[in-house]
Amino acid sequence: MGLGEGFFLPCLSALTSKWFSANEKASSAAIFTSGNAGVSMPWRKLLWSTASMAVYLCTAVDMACVIITQAYLPQFMKEVLKLPIRENGLYTMVPFVCQIVTKNLAAPFGDHLKRRGILSHTTAVRTFQSISAFGAATCLYLMAIIPDCNSPSLALPLLALYGTFYSTCTMGYFTSMLSIAPPFAGTVASISRTYGTLGQIFGTSFVGALSFLTPIARWQTIFSTLATLKIAAGLFFLRFGSADVQPWAHLPEPESKKQIE
Repeated sequence: MGLGEGFFLPCLSALTSKWFSANEKASSAAIFTSGNAGVSMPWRKLLWSTASMAVYLCTAVDMACVIITQAYLPQFMKEVLKLPIRENGLYTMVPFVCQIVTKNLAAPFGDHLKRRGILSHTTAVRTFQSISAFGAATCLYLMAIIPDCNSPSLALPLLALYGTFYSTCTMGYFTSMLSIAPPFAGTVASISRTYGTLGQIFGTSFVGALSFLTPIARWQTIFSTLATLKIAAGLFFLRFGSADVQPWAHLPEPESKKQIE
């Protein structure tokens, strides 16, 4: 079922219904069934332009972080911090609560800065994505070296800060994903989701591949690797990320509109 929904027609249909706007659905159906006769899809730019790749790389890395924190963080609490089950649940919950709070506070603040002209759209997404990438990476590096069974409480503020920093990616690459190619926003989102799925596959496979290590060494490797990937993706986005409509995403004016004018 995972392969079927991940790579074949059911997945395309589900993504189209959820991600494409009403104006795009007919075109999207034509694209993945028999091709689009009216609009030439800039596939090369959609797949390989630097603005698109900045979104896709951030998506892949962030989804790897998501799957590991959601599925394996309790294991870290048990194996490394030696926390009882009650505290395990509390510690695991903290980063996600901080994400919810920060996301809903930072998003209006970012929009306010853009409305006041303090930040341009592109500067805003690069700034918030940098906060997300470098802030979360710092927390992950610290998680790899500071908390242990003798000082498990040190993990709590680090997890809170991780969730706080991580959530600003909504105003970063996620906003960029919706902005760089509005006529093809559904396609960009679908490709991004595919990269995200690959990131999740990498995350689970990576954790499994390190099972031969001791718990402390394993989690030091996991956190350090995720932090390094966050920094790499963050640097790429800082250089190439954008919230401006890309030149290749401008559609030609419809003939019917030209005739009316």
